[in-house]
Amino acid sequence: MAAGRHRGHGVVEGLVCTDPTVVVWQDGERERWLSRAAALDHGREQPDWGTAATGADRLADLTAPQVSWLIAKGPDAPARALIQKPSLLKHRPRG
Repeated sequence: MAAGRHRGHGVVEGLVCTDPTVVVWQDGERERWLSRAAALDHGREQPDWGTAATGADRLADLTAPQVSWLIAKGPDAPARALIQKPSLLKHRPRG
């Protein structure tokens, strides 16, 4: 193997992060998000999006428009719960 090349992610046996996961808005950040929410007033929101957000286990369970809506305009508690979960992207090979 050439120098500087890695075979994959390193794993340290028994290493566990015990810090709680938190979402913290920086000063003015939430207000900037809310000010941009007007750009999402495109009429695509559906009455069941709140239910979809509260029932989702991860952000990947929602569509891209639902994720944008959730972060900018949706209910705060479900948004925080979904954002704090790690997301892994799975790629399908092109065939």
